Amino acid sequence: MQSIGIIGFGWLGKPTGVRLRIMNEKVSAITSSASRLNEIEALGIAAAHIDLNTEYSAELFDWLEDKDVIVFAVSPSKLDNYVEVLANIAAMLSPQQKMVFISSTSVYDDSLKVVDETSPTSPSKRSGSVLIDAETVLYKKLGKRLSILRMGGLVGGDRQPAKYFAGKTDVKGGWHPTNFIHKEDAVHLIFHVIMYELYGEIINGVCSSHVLKRDYYPYALEMLGKPGVTFDESDKSTAKIVSNYKSLQLGMWYKYENPMQFPELLLSNKYEDEV
Repeated sequence: MQSIGIIGFGWLGKPTGVRLRIMNEKVSAITSSASRLNEIEALGIAAAHIDLNTEYSAELFDWLEDKDVIVFAVSPSKLDNYVEVLANIAAMLSPQQKMVFISSTSVYDDSLKVVDETSPTSPSKRSGSVLIDAETVLYKKLGKRLSILRMGGLVGGDRQPAKYFAGKTDVKGGWHPTNFIHKEDAVHLIFHVIMYELYGEIINGVCSSHVLKRDYYPYALEMLGKPGVTFDESDKSTAKIVSNYKSLQLGMWYKYENPMQFPELLLSNKYEDEV
């Protein structure tokens, strides 16, 4: 039995913790909200309320001490000093401890046709730049004890990006491919890396099928019972396709290879988000 600590027990961290606990792993979690302690412990997961924005925390050091693996699933927008927080955590880890860091495919250059884990990074948004800085800091400290999972656009439950396009017209980017991953598959990828000890890797997590936005969003909105969307036909711009080939070579199996098959679209439009 491994002792696994999850930092960021939210939309992705919570189902990851539950999956690991079901598989009889010893799971602990940090939450930024003291009001969630009872909720987390009711799942059979030990919970601690720790402020990650504190420069040095004896509580955090003690919490980290007995963990074999740390899963860090906090987005840059949630912390004041994201890179510094990760640098502090990495400095507290012993030479035997490992980390799974949840990053994003937004770190890749949009102008490239196809990208994989060896492609150059050139994020267009500040959050992507922060993630690259965090990856660099962690790799310098942890090296082969670190696995970086660059997730595509996360979809699942009430988290449906199509909703933001409901009722809009002349939207640009219709010929851009989608690079989604369903929450169930994202959880499975984290689980797969931990169970098979796939450390020292950068791995993209994304559907095998890259349906064009002009095809996916109208379909998704129809299935969700939302107003439709139209795209600017004069915009012929394209964007990157993120390859998941490496994850498949490492034994990853995607339950939802095509975003058109996401269960929320096929079964019901009444899914509630987990927060």
